[in-house]
Amino acid sequence: LQGSFLPFGFYVQMAICANSPWLADLVSELYAELQLLDQSIVGSDLVFFIINKVLDFLNVYVVMIILARSSFTVWRMSVPLLRYLPKWLLCFMLIPPMLPVGVVSVSIAYIPLYFFPPTSPFPSACFLLLVLALITLFTRPCCPKASQDRTRFRTSSQRSAIASERPSCASHGSNQADEIMSESVFSI
Repeated sequence: LQGSFLPFGFYVQMAICANSPWLADLVSELYAELQLLDQSIVGSDLVFFIINKVLDFLNVYVVMIILARSSFTVWRMSVPLLRYLPKWLLCFMLIPPMLPVGVVSVSIAYIPLYFFPPTSPFPSACFLLLVLALITLFTRPCCPKASQDRTRFRTSSQRSAIASERPSCASHGSNQADEIMSESVFSI
């Protein structure tokens, strides 16, 4: 899952580093609530109770990754506006497009957790919907790459004409420099 920006792993690392300190809170809250839980809750109700407590913690990660990916998309789409607007104004203009994304993703994540019984399976379905949205965001590129647009319409005769106009690398003696550069880059 890469999309057209940073790899998915970078987003996951960001979310984990930002939210992992609260994992201890989840464990202590879950333990305390299981001690005070009504003894009549057993079987699938108990399983969904535990799942919903864990989803309350995992929703933060999913919503954070969705919002980070969406904000990168909005930033990338707004780059052409830098020619016409000052940066400070563009920063303020990027807030309204992100508000609906944030409100919808937080609503899908947390409204089922707080307005349904703690043993309901509905929050799990909403979490799966958010995960599906996350997968969709990372499998579909948001913007075409500029290099594809410039080279897509060249014919083979235009490519050969461009290649013949370029100076040969061998005539400049850059083979040694290329070898040194490739050795230093890959020897890290």
